[in-house]
Amino acid sequence: GLLFGRRRRRRLFVGWGGVGRRRRARRLDVLGVSFDSDRAHLVLIAVVFGLVATVLVWMRGRPFGRRLLAMKSSDAACVTLGVNLATTKLQVFTLSAGIAGLGGVAISQFTNVGPDMGAAYIVDTFMVVVFGGAGSIIGTILSAFGIAQAQAEVRRAAAVATEQEMVARVSEMRARVVEAEA
Repeated sequence: GLLFGRRRRRRLFVGWGGVGRRRRARRLDVLGVSFDSDRAHLVLIAVVFGLVATVLVWMRGRPFGRRLLAMKSSDAACVTLGVNLATTKLQVFTLSAGIAGLGGVAISQFTNVGPDMGAAYIVDTFMVVVFGGAGSIIGTILSAFGIAQAQAEVRRAAAVATEQEMVARVSEMRARVVEAEA
């Protein structure tokens, strides 16, 4: 009785699928424009990415951007110049969380969302930063494109090898059938 009651309460608050249930977000409709197709959704993601990049470049020349560059160089120097490090770091964290949220929304349109979904991307992200350099935006972008291209080539080669193995197995099976009939 106690166990059944706990399950029932859990279903009321969490839902029938429980915590580990994966859900896929539905596509957006913005101002009457539907983004149901993958191509339209990729265009939307590119526009949002471009807007975020434009805002970040614009922000670099503003006082907030200059505080970030100064903080990158030396926290102690920033404090001596009167920059409130706690407030600035909180603002950076909030901005980063917002950008990560946009990324999460973008990826939820293509795959199911669950608590362990980031595990597949963590190694790729680490490789991008290591190969591109942590301080170089251009290096990171080039490294991301290079790693994505390498992964695509490996997948293509694996698909070709699998296809060749399948053709060989089908040929073997045909030969066995012909032998059995003869």
